[in-house]
Amino acid sequence: RRVHGEIPDPSVMATLDRLIRLCDSADSKDKITKAVQYGLKLLVIAHLTQRIQIKHSDKAQLYIRTLSDARKVIRTFLWLKGLRTIRDYIKSGDTSLNSQLDLLSGIFGTCSDLLDDSTWIVKKGEWDNSLAGRISLYAERAWMLSLWVDIPITLIALSKTPDDVEKRLELIKQLCDLVQCTCQGGCFPSLESDVGAAISGLLSALLGLRKNWRKTQ
Repeated sequence: RRVHGEIPDPSVMATLDRLIRLCDSADSKDKITKAVQYGLKLLVIAHLTQRIQIKHSDKAQLYIRTLSDARKVIRTFLWLKGLRTIRDYIKSGDTSLNSQLDLLSGIFGTCSDLLDDSTWIVKKGEWDNSLAGRISLYAERAWMLSLWVDIPITLIALSKTPDDVEKRLELIKQLCDLVQCTCQGGCFPSLESDVGAAISGLLSALLGLRKNWRKTQ
């Protein structure tokens, strides 16, 4: 019990400050929500396959859908970040391989995020569900293309600094995203896997959260 007037432990206050800065970031909020979403999804899958028993699994599935909607709101207008990448490329006039790969990543990422926003708007507006499904399919394909560009960018950076731990973890995160995108079945229906998508999605969220946590130092 803290005595009145006693100075709090500086390390505790520093950690609290880092937590506040972490939760102040929209990307961190997305990663936290994603980790809870896919963690719950894994529990529900384990319940449905009778590996474990959880009470109120129907409510857990409702929470998963609610968390998915929450992430859509958090990520709204994320495509503007991609437009900034495109703008920077035009302003710089740099035609190097890295710069062109960044441009491609920005284009595909912008398309994916914009289509993602459109999917949510159509779905929540209770318009044609088949239209929402088609838009979602194109969003996944654009995400897949952006990952096929982002991974070589990271590999090129790693070839220059092979001992860079952060770059290695970034590569692992991108590979997790690639597995998740593949297992969601939009690009390769025969490879659809709820378990694979849930595990890779959870790992990607935790790695992304770790990266953001380090940025608060």
